[in-house]
Amino acid sequence: MELYLKDYLQQCGNDASLAAALALNEAKTGDTLHLGGGTLHFYPQNASQDFYYISNNDYGLKNIAFLIKSKTDFTIDGDGADLIFHGHILPFALHQNNGVTVKNLSVDYEYPMFAQAKITAANSEFVDLQFDQKTFCAKVKDGKFCFYSEQDGWEHISEPLVTEFDPKTCAPTAFQRYYFPISGEIDTSNFLSVIMHKVRLEQLQEGVIRMHGKLPYVHTVGNYWVATHASREYPGFLLTETANTVLENLHLYHTTGMGVVGQLSHNITLKQVTMAPRPGSGRMLSVNADASHFVNCTGTVLLEGCRFVSLMDDCCNIHGNYLRCKQVLNPNTALLTFGHSQQKGVLNLKAGDTVRLFAPEEMNPCASLTVQSAALLRDDLVLLKTEQPLPAEFGPDYLTESYDRMPQVHIKNCEFGANRPRGVLVSTNKKAVVEHCKFYNMNAAVQIGGEVKNWLESGSVEDVLIENNEFCNAAYAGGYVLDFAPRGMKESNTFVHQNITVQNNHFEMNDRRILKAAYCKNLRFVNNTFTHNPALPNQGEQGNGFLTEKLFDCTIEPLKES
Repeated sequence: MELYLKDYLQQCGNDASLAAALALNEAKTGDTLHLGGGTLHFYPQNASQDFYYISNNDYGLKNIAFLIKSKTDFTIDGDGADLIFHGHILPFALHQNNGVTVKNLSVDYEYPMFAQAKITAANSEFVDLQFDQKTFCAKVKDGKFCFYSEQDGWEHISEPLVTEFDPKTCAPTAFQRYYFPISGEIDTSNFLSVIMHKVRLEQLQEGVIRMHGKLPYVHTVGNYWVATHASREYPGFLLTETANTVLENLHLYHTTGMGVVGQLSHNITLKQVTMAPRPGSGRMLSVNADASHFVNCTGTVLLEGCRFVSLMDDCCNIHGNYLRCKQVLNPNTALLTFGHSQQKGVLNLKAGDTVRLFAPEEMNPCASLTVQSAALLRDDLVLLKTEQPLPAEFGPDYLTESYDRMPQVHIKNCEFGANRPRGVLVSTNKKAVVEHCKFYNMNAAVQIGGEVKNWLESGSVEDVLIENNEFCNAAYAGGYVLDFAPRGMKESNTFVHQNITVQNNHFEMNDRRILKAAYCKNLRFVNNTFTHNPALPNQGEQGNGFLTEKLFDCTIEPLKES
């Protein structure tokens, strides 16, 4: 059956949020909801609501424009519609569906929840920031930045994450460190404290703020100071416990959290999805965090023909989560906690799963057991029962991961660049292919890691193919183009990652920061070419292009000059 949003708009006085709720309430298996093109405005006041824990984002009660729940073989066709969101509202939440497609539409916010200011003066002791008060309103309040929209009725008093952007490239400035400007005392227990800098703010005039302090670098006059001040409450698309989801021909001009978050879901396809600032808007930034993020998914994650640029965080991150043992109750039962506050409430263990156990700061499992049951006792506490006895040494601070809740990955014909940290992070034990993609102006283009500290993102890879890609200036922010080194683990004499092939790729840089690898077995770096371009930024030659240690049965061929 074909449904049309215009029919519901007539019923509710052109309130698009209410119309969407009415339409979705009536939609049935096999239906298509047509949005009818044009421009539609969505406000939180009459939007649907539901409570969600969102991995690597912020949990809570969400205002949701399109809450798509328990649908089968259902399609939303925007017909080219331009969806404009106002205030604190999540555009799309897909929950416990099978076979939902969303296509042919764009997502944007009338007043974006990031700030940008032109840098008008700067030295080693201060920087002057001029905000366009029509779009990016800012003032000093209680000694901190206050970002606000009078039209949409929100105000954020914040110590934001800051990056300098070059307006010519719409990308972060080469090799400049992102940082948090902190007005009070710095919490040294926070692992992010190394990028926190003490500042004092002075309101020079309306829309002009001087920031005093010892900043990590001297800002460049004429560039833009870009800051994300909103929490990660509202991704563009939340996919949770879904199956066979397709997002196709979408333009996400801005989202206040991540672009697309998939968690505990099976088979996700993003086809021709673009995340980039709206042309002509003058905005430096599109998505406030990661463009796409997939946690403990299964089946296949497919990205085809996508373009993710001008982001505040990673283009694509695919991983599992480590849970930390709090207490062993009996030989088959343990209490587990979440390693990071933004992971809680998302249970990644189910009956029948293989759960791997790890000693603290180690990434080689000490045991693999079968889950008998797993349940949330509260949002930060998991009760795990195993079929086999837990090892005698298993106890507090040991880690667990679900070995089964990992997807196959296929990323092809995509463009990633002009973002703060990384391109593609792959941490899955299933087959992963990255091919025919273009990477530029970022930190590491492809990272294979896993983290047993800080974010506690698991796990090790077993079959990765990276071929026929173009890496141009792809270690623009520092580091190496390819980074295959686990993080936070103790020194070991064995491998973590295995069966990684990097072949038939082309690298174009002004220096040779190509490959960093550690604790890898059967890594093959073969038949790759290199062009030296002196017009690109240079951080130093770095020897032959390779920084390697603890490799086992690996083949690293020199780059072929072209």
